[in-house]
Amino acid sequence: MPEGHYVQQWATRNSRLDRQLRRSCFRAIKKYTALFSQLSVDKELETIIWPNGADLAPKYLYFKSFQNVFELQDQFKKWGYICNQ
Repeated sequence: MPEGHYVQQWATRNSRLDRQLRRSCFRAIKKYTALFSQLSVDKELETIIWPNGADLAPKYLYFKSFQNVFELQDQFKKWGYICNQ
């Protein structure tokens, strides 16, 4: 399977990421599976990108992948993904 398929499955399971994909540059990508599957990994940016110029911040992808790992909560607070209470 192409790597885009795995990312699409992962994105579907992450509701906050799903909301991010509703932003204007991601609408076409979310709507058309064929376009979504055209993602590639940009080694310089260290994240996934699409031909239309859309990309996701590497820290955001890391946060979404490991947001429930207790040991990483302080790092996520430093990055601003979790509010200090």
